[in-house]
Amino acid sequence: MMKNSRYLFAMRWMMLPLLVVGTLEGTAQDCNSPQVLCGEMPTAVNLTALQPVLYDCIDAPYTLFMEFTTNANTDFTGSVQIDFQAINCSTDNTPDLISALVVEPDQQDYCDESSYVPVSLCAEFAEAYTLSTDDLAPNTRYLLILGTSHEPTTSPCGLTVTLNGNAIGINACCTANLAQGQSAALQVTGGDPALGYVWSPDYFISTTTGPEVVVAPDVTTTYTVSGFIGACAYSDAVTVTVGNPLEIPNSFTPNDDGFNDRWSIPDLIPYDRARLLVYDRWGQIVFRSTGYPQAWDGTRNGKPVPSGAYYYTIELNDAGLDLPTITGALTVVR
Repeated sequence: MMKNSRYLFAMRWMMLPLLVVGTLEGTAQDCNSPQVLCGEMPTAVNLTALQPVLYDCIDAPYTLFMEFTTNANTDFTGSVQIDFQAINCSTDNTPDLISALVVEPDQQDYCDESSYVPVSLCAEFAEAYTLSTDDLAPNTRYLLILGTSHEPTTSPCGLTVTLNGNAIGINACCTANLAQGQSAALQVTGGDPALGYVWSPDYFISTTTGPEVVVAPDVTTTYTVSGFIGACAYSDAVTVTVGNPLEIPNSFTPNDDGFNDRWSIPDLIPYDRARLLVYDRWGQIVFRSTGYPQAWDGTRNGKPVPSGAYYYTIELNDAGLDLPTITGALTVVR
């Protein structure tokens, strides 16, 4: 909530030296020219510009405005978290307070403080701090306002600002498992469609630009896509697995020593419809499982199976995966 009118704001600071304000005009990062804050990129800033602000808890002669833009995920944009670290702002070894607030401004007039809508708590801190916002609107520019009363001529007043959260960044979708010769459609959301997207690598892909591509790699490949939100570049990656997506151990030692006592296949856990069968050398089933809720402990009907070679078949039964039955051998060592 605004503390006072513009008149009181002007009266409070009318005695400031006009020469100092004039030398900063056009260079200070004020409401007319905020510094761009991109996600996941620590940004070092200094609170040295003499540009008074009196709004909510920001009651300071030295201020800085930073701007960030949310992604275009209209289903759920989410919030952001802003980390303030590496704070170096003290007088005679006594930490000075820094104030911070995130507001949604008039998208056409950043300096119209009567339009500001706070979307975070107004925080005051002198050491490392994380400020969280409310859920934000998609494809919208927001202002982070920082302020302090610290006198920069006595010592520096700097800190590092890092922006994170669901409301920034782009999202590539979706991980796929393919057999040789199959293809998959990949999509990306969140960026500015007008600025487009670029995909890499440029092989086994229908196009390297656009929000949707079709890929048909012959080996497991991770595709990276880059796009823009405001003035910031972002990227995301998605892996397309070709062939057997499982890493399957070829032996285990069920001797109750607490080490490698079960035939554990963590990669199988997501396939809750998978059908796994283990056979002995005579073709008798010694273990069966739908999904893999519990790794095999080397027993059959509660009794330990003998040491030796066993054979398995795994049908993943995944709707998006048309792989042949996975077969192999494993050794039980006691």
